Amino acid sequence: MGLIFIALGFFVYGPQLLIAVAAADFATKKAASAAVGLTGLSVQLATEMVFFMKTATNDSFVSHEETTFALPRNPLPGRFASKID
Repeated sequence: MGLIFIALGFFVYGPQLLIAVAAADFATKKAASAAVGLTGLSVQLATEMVFFMKTATNDSFVSHEETTFALPRNPLPGRFASKID
């Protein structure tokens, strides 16, 4: 079980570290921390956008029977309402 967590950490943290190192390398000394922060922010926003679109199209990662919380039935009223209901 411990080897699984080590492998997961390696495959998740490794690319994240490489992206941060590349951003810091391309930026100047004064802008290095801002460049690393912006790469982290863009990854976080992209992750949130993918999760929102997956739940908005009712194609969630986990089936609704397995969740312990209620997802909103119609998070996007208007144009996308017919696709959800």
